[in-house]
Amino acid sequence: MSLKTRWYKWQEELIKKYLVYTKGKAYKYAFSYWPFIELYPGPSGSTYVHFRKRHLLDAPAFSSLIRPFNKVYILGSGPSVNNQDLTLLKQEAVITLNGSLVAACQTGLVPYAHIIIDANFILNRPDLVQLLPPKVPLLVSLSALKAMACFCPAQLHNRTVLLVRNPLEIFPHPIGTVQRLPERYFVKSSDNAAYFSLAPDLGFSDGGSVMTIGIQLAYYLGVQQVFLLGLDIGNATQPRFYESKHNCQKCGLLRDYETKILPFMQLTRQVFEARGKEIYNCSPISKLPYEVIPYFHFPEKKR
Repeated sequence: MSLKTRWYKWQEELIKKYLVYTKGKAYKYAFSYWPFIELYPGPSGSTYVHFRKRHLLDAPAFSSLIRPFNKVYILGSGPSVNNQDLTLLKQEAVITLNGSLVAACQTGLVPYAHIIIDANFILNRPDLVQLLPPKVPLLVSLSALKAMACFCPAQLHNRTVLLVRNPLEIFPHPIGTVQRLPERYFVKSSDNAAYFSLAPDLGFSDGGSVMTIGIQLAYYLGVQQVFLLGLDIGNATQPRFYESKHNCQKCGLLRDYETKILPFMQLTRQVFEARGKEIYNCSPISKLPYEVIPYFHFPEKKR
């Protein structure tokens, strides 16, 4: 870890302690971007984003995205992707997540959109961010946006950048509850353990995995079929397909499986079926039961 990265993380810890001490624990969620990132409403649902009191970019509304065809493939980073023939996706709409951009580049895919939620991905693998083609829309959390503004700001220039926000964590308000989310824009499970966003401009559900952001985006785009690749979970302790044993980031999928991922996926199945849409898990090795998200066999590479 570089000295700059160590300072960055140490600074965040100080901010977290400050927020807890001055405002209370209900505000500590903002430590990863406050006070550096500031948001102001712009025209037509857009958002002006400032970084360290200076204008950084204008984030458009999600309605500005060009709608893809009737199906979308969401490409995760599970090791099973190594064995699948991704060249078959060259003419398809593909949403890439974090390091799955490597697979896209290796197979000549140009993603429909790319999503980065975890700022640690920026801190640990800024080299992979350089692979993103300039015309591909980028969806980022505020914490990832701050990290990019600090470590790879050039990747934000002349690019469509859309904001992924958690509707329960809107600074300067304290953390909210699922019960208070408006039912017009959010579908909630009966026990309020999970929710699904129908309006990305108001925020996305944190379903414990960046894959869940891609699912909500695909649903919003109105596609009929969604195929999930690399959603392995069960082998989350192994290196991602683009990593090695000596260059591997920690993964929280197993930690969040019971409390976040599984409830979200169960609700997702209900949301899709209620509207006559289809969603499939293309990972042949997955902790997520196929009774929740049914399995679809994606062709393997020819040996």
